[in-house]
Amino acid sequence: MRSWNRPAVLVAAAALTVSGLTAGTATGSDADVPAGDQAPAPAAHSAPSAPGAGFGLAANGRSAQAINTKSKAAVRRAYRQRYAPTMEVPTGWTGSYAGCKAGNVTKRSRAATRQAINLVRAMAGLDPVGFRQNLNVQSQRAALMMGANQSLSHYPPRSWKCWSKAGAQAAQTGNLALRWPELRSGRVVEQYVDDEGSNNRAVGHRRWILNPATRWMGTGSTDIANAMVVVTPPAAGRATPRWIPWPTAGWFPNQMEPKGRWSFSSSDPRHDFSHALVAVRVVNGRKLKVTRHRPEVGAGPNTLVWQVKPRASRAHRVTITGIRDASTGKRFKRSYVVRLFNAR
Repeated sequence: MRSWNRPAVLVAAAALTVSGLTAGTATGSDADVPAGDQAPAPAAHSAPSAPGAGFGLAANGRSAQAINTKSKAAVRRAYRQRYAPTMEVPTGWTGSYAGCKAGNVTKRSRAATRQAINLVRAMAGLDPVGFRQNLNVQSQRAALMMGANQSLSHYPPRSWKCWSKAGAQAAQTGNLALRWPELRSGRVVEQYVDDEGSNNRAVGHRRWILNPATRWMGTGSTDIANAMVVVTPPAAGRATPRWIPWPTAGWFPNQMEPKGRWSFSSSDPRHDFSHALVAVRVVNGRKLKVTRHRPEVGAGPNTLVWQVKPRASRAHRVTITGIRDASTGKRFKRSYVVRLFNAR
C-alpha cells in the first residue's frame, strides 16, 4: 500500500473491471430525484462487464435539459447560479473516526454535490442523475474508510481502520477522493472532472461522471474524504450525444477549464482512438503544443485525452484525425471550437 504524504488532492477512479456490482445496484424506493424528474420503478439490470457495455450504438441527441453552449449568456447564467454556489458548501459530516461512526452529510451538502454533477452533465448535453439512498449509505461507509486511513483504495484490505463490507463494495464501484485541509461538496465534483495528476491521464473520474447511460449515483463524505458510487446499471432511453468533449464545444467558463487536461469521448464503442491524433490552435492565432496520452478503455466511454496550455478567454479549434470505426475500418476526423471566457 502506497503511503501518501498528505497532498492537497488525491483521487482514484472506479475501473470497469468489477465482476459483481452489488454496491452499484440501484434498488429501493428511497431516492433523491433531480428537480423536474420522476423516479422510475426500480430496475434489475446487469451492470457493464466489458468496455463499451451499456452505451448505445446509435446516438439519440442531447438532453432536453442541456445547456445551450452556443449562448454565452446561458453558460454564464448556469455557471453563476448552478455551479459556483456549490463550490464552498461544507459537508457538515456528523460522524467520527473514533468508534468508526459513518455519520452523514447535510441535505444541503448532498444537494450541492448533485447540482454540481448535473451542471457538468448538462454542459455536455446529458440527462441529470439522482442519488439512491442505499448507494449514499454505502458511499458514506467507503468515505469513512478512506478518511480514517488517509489513503485511497478500490480494494481496501480488512486490516484497514473502519473496514466494512458495504464500504468495500462501494469502493469497488466508486470514484474516491481525499482533500486537505477540508473537502467541500461541489469542489469534489470539480476535483473529479479536472482529473489532475500523472495517475489520472485516462480521466476515469470524468468519464464516469459523463457516462450518458447513468441514471443513479450515490455519494458520501467525511471532513476530508469522498466516495461516489458511479458504476450502476445503465438505463435505457437516456440522452446520448455521439460526441462528448471536455471542455465542451461552444462557450465554456475559464473557471471550469480542467487545467489543460482535455478529452474527447464517443458514446459509440465502435469508435477507436488508438491511432487518433489531436491538434489545438488558437483561433486566429498559433498552434499549441499538445501531449497526447495513450487511450485506455475500461472506465466509461472510449476517450482520447491530451494535455495542452490553453489561452484564457480565447477561442480554440480542436481537430482530431484518425478516429477509426472498428465495424468498417474507416477513419475520419472531427473538429470543433471551444470558446473560453470569464463567467464571473
